[in-house]
Amino acid sequence: MITKRITLTDKGINAGPVFSVFTSPDCNTYTLYGDVTLGSVGASVIISIPDTTQCIRLTSVGICNNSIIHTVPGALQGDFSFDFSQLDFS
Repeated sequence: MITKRITLTDKGINAGPVFSVFTSPDCNTYTLYGDVTLGSVGASVIISIPDTTQCIRLTSVGICNNSIIHTVPGALQGDFSFDFSQLDFS
């Protein structure tokens, strides 16, 4: 297992505050990690994920239910920042 920090860098008015986190070893099949709460821009959470993870998908739960996927070739390095401002279409 490895730990990663997820930070919400921007969001539309209807995104969050609850987001589902999914992990994938191949960026095709995703497994639900669980739900996290990122209540405001700048909020972050640290998660422990399998070291075979190649992609992390963050999906807003609620009115806005769009997703952002971070794909990192090879081993995951660094933290992840998610910008939901472009995905709030309501």
